[in-house]
Order: sequence, then structure tokens, then C-alpha cells
Amino acid sequence: MIRNEIISLIEKYKLEPKLQLGQHFLADDEIIFNIIELFDKKDEVFCVGLGLGTLISKIAVRVKKIIVCEIDRELVKIFEKEYGPCLGNVEIILGDAFKIAWPNLPVFFSSLPYHAAEGLIKKAITHSSFKKIILIMPFSLFKRSKEIFDVEFELIREIDGKKFYPESSSKSCLVRLVR
Repeated sequence: MIRNEIISLIEKYKLEPKLQLGQHFLADDEIIFNIIELFDKKDEVFCVGLGLGTLISKIAVRVKKIIVCEIDRELVKIFEKEYGPCLGNVEIILGDAFKIAWPNLPVFFSSLPYHAAEGLIKKAITHSSFKKIILIMPFSLFKRSKEIFDVEFELIREIDGKKFYPESSSKSCLVRLVR
């Protein structure tokens, strides 16, 4: 179970999730399966947020290439130790997603930190290369997405805050936009 893997990594590295960075890690096997099914073998993906690497490592097995931007150096080190040697199709950029140049890949994915969700969605929508955008976003933002972003995301499923570790008090959702 993914929840046990997350707790094990947190204990092993004595990690305290940085809630100010929005670090709530998706800890539900069924939802992770739903996410992975949205990707194809040919997909080249740009992702904002590495998390503990549990989800990214599973996506990486499914896709051709994934480039991940992560601001937390500690999470990058954990990923490199735990998954790096066996995942040759993952490249990590250490930095702030608002300050780096985004690569020109056809797919964008992020489990968005709530405090940065609106800005990251705007940046992803206006990026010319993304043909498919897959997001975990605040459900309240999804409900207003047509008026804020002038696009209609397809709702894949709602996600209760209890499906994250640590638990979130807010409801999220998995959405997709294909252009």
C-alpha cells in the first residue's frame, strides 16, 4: 500500500512534511492507479512537484520521459536515493517552478500545492507545448475554473482530504484538459 510506503519514507528520513510548501502526499492506491491510466507510453511529461517520489516513480514506469521541477532539495535527495538508480527516464530540475523556463513537452502533470495552484494552472494553460494537462487541484478551484481560466477541465474524480498524508482539510479533484 502506498500509504505504508509514504510513512516508511517519512520515518526513514525523519522527514517533516513542509505544509507551507503544500506537502500533502497522495496516499491512495486506487487514485494513483487512476492517475497512471491517464498517461501513455509515448508521453513526455513535465511535472511540478516531486513529492516523496512514490507517485512520480510509478508514472515514470508508464511514460517515455518525465522532467520534474522540485523546490525542496531534501525531497530530491530522497528520490535520488530511493528511485534514481532504476529510473533512467526521469530528470529533476531543482528550482522554483515560477522562476525556471519550462521545457517544451506535450504533457503537464502536477498535484498542485494549494497556495500556488492558480498561478501554476495559468502558466500551464498558456504554455504552448502542452497538449494534455493532468492535475490534482483544489475542488473549490475546479468549480470556478471556467470563469478563472476560460477552459473546461474534465473531472475524472473527486478526492477526499483523507486520501493524503498528512490529511488535508480540503477536498481535491483529479482533472484533465486535452487540446
